Amino acid sequence: MRRALLLPLLFAIACASDAPRVPFRVVVLGDDPFFGTTATAIAVTVERNGMRDASTTTRFSPTDRTLVLPPLPYATDYSIVVETELFGLPVGRGRSFPFAVTRTGADHVPDVSLGVLGRFASVAAGDASDPFVTIVPSSDGALLASAQGLSRFVAHGADARPQLLPRVAWPASRVGGVFAALGGAMLVVGGTAPGASLVDASGQVLAELGETELPIQSGVALTVIDAQTVLAIGGAHHDGTMVADVCRLTWNGTHLTATTLAPLPAPRSLARALRLDARTSAGVVEPRVLVYNGETTTGHATDVVLVDPAGHAAARAVVLPGPVTHAAGCALDTGLVLLAGGRDATTSVVTGQVTILVIQPDATTPIAPLSPPPPLLFRPRESAVALSLLPGIALVVGGTDDAGATIADAEIAEFRIDALPGSIVLTSSTPTAGNITAAARLLDHTVLVSMDGSLALYFSPRGE
Repeated sequence: MRRALLLPLLFAIACASDAPRVPFRVVVLGDDPFFGTTATAIAVTVERNGMRDASTTTRFSPTDRTLVLPPLPYATDYSIVVETELFGLPVGRGRSFPFAVTRTGADHVPDVSLGVLGRFASVAAGDASDPFVTIVPSSDGALLASAQGLSRFVAHGADARPQLLPRVAWPASRVGGVFAALGGAMLVVGGTAPGASLVDASGQVLAELGETELPIQSGVALTVIDAQTVLAIGGAHHDGTMVADVCRLTWNGTHLTATTLAPLPAPRSLARALRLDARTSAGVVEPRVLVYNGETTTGHATDVVLVDPAGHAAARAVVLPGPVTHAAGCALDTGLVLLAGGRDATTSVVTGQVTILVIQPDATTPIAPLSPPPPLLFRPRESAVALSLLPGIALVVGGTDDAGATIADAEIAEFRIDALPGSIVLTSSTPTAGNITAAARLLDHTVLVSMDGSLALYFSPRGE
């Protein structure tokens, strides 16, 4: 049994007897989270600032169409959590995007997408010739960047269903560039010409940097440091010459500026870069950027490089034991980074190797693999996507096998420092075995995945 859309459900929010009732709808996506008629209850709970208030949990029959919750004070950062249960065990879950309650009601309709835990659900068809390569979460869905332009994914449109809005074309000089979120807009570096542009969701150019300020045209690695700062690492000039440049790009709401920092130890293009927090020997937590993968002037990069986004320390490179190329990576926790899969740099065989790196910026060896090593992935894969679900928990999805075939299986890697070496489990398969080009965790705790331009949502069983 599959339900496309539940009837509108009423969520009563009251601070006084005349307080408004706030309607919301529950959209059932993908496989039926009611498992036919086996679900025994629908549990509805209020969450605020990421913390569930158990006193608000109310259970209803799966056939109920009106759900009423206790009064709530006027406040911000509320979410509604809806779960289908089988004798108290959640089998499906959905969460609204955060909303505020005022005397006039909710600041937006807090609709909920409900799906089976551990499953993917298709939500939009895209253009395989122009797939999304960057996903940036927004207050109601996400901004999606492709080579040709910027699109907007709305998790709940006018009819509560997910909606992919028409693409807005990039300026001609930025077609095919590299993208990162900056100040609520999208920063585009390179493309058909050197430089950078900051473009908002409507396609308006807010600011630009010319070739003199940022001479990179292709292959740059971008990582967001904070809401006003992006680091641009490596890349190539218009003639294909690789560079070791590291540049801090800053937006103050009016101007976009570029500041040159200490360079990489060697030129590198097409690298990946991820931001993490690391703890010094004195216990101070500082931001760092880990650079891995990519191409150097001598071939595939086999080292990892630690970069200080503040520019106080020089970049430091380390070659890891058993180096791989084309690995997936994400920050697991403070001072911990996960690298998964890739191609063995010695044998050229695709591997399921998993490495946890310990990052300590002021140590003699600032990057070191954690021991004992984690278990292998179930499916050896290269060029996959990894992202953090919670501290110590990552999702690894997509990639290709040794024959170059795309992999639909996703895996969850879970690591606790007090229970090493950790565990890895298969969780689900994407709706189609398309090439996974981007993924991001949205504010409703689902994971939006782009597969050759089509979109799917993943409902994580570990995303709480």
